[in-house]
Amino acid sequence: MSARLLGVGFSCNMGTAGRKLILLKLIDACDDDGSNIYPSVSTIATAAQCSARQVQRELAGFCRVGLLSVVASGGRGPGSTTHYQLDVARLHELAAHGWAALFGAAAKGDRVSPLEGDTAAATRVTAETNKGDKLSHPTPYNPSRERDAGAREAGKRWRSLKHGYPQAIKDDLPRAEALFLAASEADQIAMVEAVPRLVAYLGGEKHSRRIRLPEFIQQRAWEIVPTAPATATATAAAGGHRQVAPFSRDFWILWHKRAARDGRRGARLWSEWATKNLPIGVDQATMPTDAEREAAWRVDVGADEWSAWARWYERRGVAMPTPIAAEQAWMPSRWPPGDAEAAA
Repeated sequence: MSARLLGVGFSCNMGTAGRKLILLKLIDACDDDGSNIYPSVSTIATAAQCSARQVQRELAGFCRVGLLSVVASGGRGPGSTTHYQLDVARLHELAAHGWAALFGAAAKGDRVSPLEGDTAAATRVTAETNKGDKLSHPTPYNPSRERDAGAREAGKRWRSLKHGYPQAIKDDLPRAEALFLAASEADQIAMVEAVPRLVAYLGGEKHSRRIRLPEFIQQRAWEIVPTAPATATATAAAGGHRQVAPFSRDFWILWHKRAARDGRRGARLWSEWATKNLPIGVDQATMPTDAEREAAWRVDVGADEWSAWARWYERRGVAMPTPIAAEQAWMPSRWPPGDAEAAA
């Protein structure tokens, strides 16, 4: 560092604070004769609190007006920086007169277009090009907007379900919300539409018979919510929702179908509702046909056939429900597939 030149640098009026800080950093790095200036651009930028691009512009300006000269070019690898020489006489002139008075417009660089006054397109180094479309156009399609809109609609449906579901405040709402938002749009709509049926059915019933909201979603309970007793007859006459009595022949036929399709999770809710003596709601289109009713095999609860079917389902992870009062049940056949007693 040259303390003698640093005092001169402080007295210079450089026009801008950034330019002066860059000059002071250069002086801080040089000897008394202005030699040995080789800090990196990033080092100067950090010291002057400015961008590397601004440092490059100012260094080029200093060289253009003769304040700096390049002794050796850098850029030949890591640690290779450009070496500069500071013109001490030029620095004293700068301290005496100031940047603007000494260099004026020359320090601002070339402001004249190379095409100004050029009328012969053939002689141009770079031909004039199309400047592009300057018109205003609609905002381009952004798929994220549709995702945002879908998320808002799903949030509305969740709030509708949460506020309409009986005593939902007692349930694990964060878990229920995560399950709801993971469901498809069609399932979300079906859940919301099933809530009035559930509320109407419960009516004066004890709320202990209701299913918790997370299980209502996870076990697809909205698919079996029965119609309120007062409107069940009219709904069935219109070909809509039907009620299936617990442990009836239709119940067992549909239970076997659900166990085969969805396994334990699909059959568990039907079993729970039936053991609570709750009727199960199904669409008219899913009711068993006459042929299916004729094919169902009646067995006595506790008989060998009953026990064989219970073991067959248990090996598949499904618990077959035990009727509370009924003494008979209906199975797809007398014996389960592959049962040894069937062969005998």
